[in-house]
Amino acid sequence: MGKLLRFEFRKLFRAKSFYILGGILLAWFITDCLISGLPGHFKDPVEIVPAYPFYKGLINSFCMLFVGVFVAIYCSQDMTLGTIKNIYGKGYSRTKVYFSKYIVTLVGTLSMFLVGLLVALAFLPLFDLSQPIQDNVFAIIVGQLLGIIAYHGLFFGISTGFRHLAASLSINLMVPIVMSPVVTLIDVSALKDASFKISPYWIDGLIGTFNAGAVADPSRFALGYILLTAYALAGILIGFVAARKKQV
Repeated sequence: MGKLLRFEFRKLFRAKSFYILGGILLAWFITDCLISGLPGHFKDPVEIVPAYPFYKGLINSFCMLFVGVFVAIYCSQDMTLGTIKNIYGKGYSRTKVYFSKYIVTLVGTLSMFLVGLLVALAFLPLFDLSQPIQDNVFAIIVGQLLGIIAYHGLFFGISTGFRHLAASLSINLMVPIVMSPVVTLIDVSALKDASFKISPYWIDGLIGTFNAGAVADPSRFALGYILLTAYALAGILIGFVAARKKQV
C-alpha cells in the first residue's frame, strides 16, 4: 500500500490539472476578497465588510465545482492512458488501488483549499476586524472540513463508478449546480404545506449551518457532522461497489 500511495502522490504532484484547478480556486478566493473588501474603503461613510462572516462564507457550493472537476480528471486518467492494467498486473488489489486514489485525491483537495484560505488571509486588513466572534471557531472549521470531505466522497464515488471522464465530469458538475435548486423546488412545491423540508439536509444546507451569517446555531452542529460524514461514506461505498464490479 505504501508503494502504491507513493506512486499516486507522484502522479498528483505531476498532474497539470491539480495546479491549474488549484490556481483557479486561489484566484477565485483572491478576487472574492478584493470585490468584497475594497469597495467599503472608498465609500463615505466607510462601510467595511466584517471579516469573520466573510471568511466563514468563502467555502461554498461553487468552490466544490473545482473539487468535482479535479477528482473526475484524476480518477479517469489511468483508464484513459491504460495504466490501470499495469497497476493491477503488479499484484495490487482493487481495494488497495481504490483507497489509495481516495486518500491522494482527498489530500489534494484539502491542500487546494488550505493554500487558498491561507493566501486569502493576507487580505484581512481590507475587512472590519472589530466585531467579536461569538461562534465556536473550532466547531465551524470541523463542519466546513466535513463539508469538503462529503462532497469529495460523493465526487470520488461517481468518478470511480463511471471511470470515463466525460460521464464522471458531467455528473460531478451537475451535483452542486442542480441538486440544491431541485431540493429547494421540492420544498416549495411538494412540501410547501409540510413542516419537514429536505433542503436543510442536503450537503449545501448542512454546509450552510457552518458558513452562513455571523453566528451559527450550535444545536445543528451534531446533526451536521453526522449527515456530512454519512454522505462521504455513502459516496465511498457506492463507488467501491461499482468499481469492484467493473472489468478493467
